[in-house]
Amino acid sequence: MNRPTLPMTREEFWRQYWDRIEVPELGYTMDLPVPGDRCWHWTGSKSGDRGYGVVTIQGERWLVHRLVHHVFNEEREPELLVLHSCNTTSCINPNHLRHGTERENWDDVIEDYDVARPVTDYGAGRLMRAVKRSAR
Repeated sequence: MNRPTLPMTREEFWRQYWDRIEVPELGYTMDLPVPGDRCWHWTGSKSGDRGYGVVTIQGERWLVHRLVHHVFNEEREPELLVLHSCNTTSCINPNHLRHGTERENWDDVIEDYDVARPVTDYGAGRLMRAVKRSAR
């Protein structure tokens, strides 16, 4: 297998990682699916207890959903987060990903899980993990 490099096309991404992506209606396939409504689940390496997919490209560690957003939407804004509209951390369907701020991310959490906004950022990561665990 060739080592991945950037810039990367959609086809190159799929060819490199297809065996680590499960598209429910297709299973594992070499054919690049058209992004639809269903989640594309990353089954490869994940980061700690957060469940985000990770890969290393040219020595740089990438969260896979950020890489997919960059490759499929041709956007990379490091100062912004890449948010999941489906609230599934393992999902890498480009239709479910969008740029957003920390505030927008918290607004999504509050709306989707009916939790109170923390008074400070202290403990926000722990709260987020607890909310996600309780939603499973």
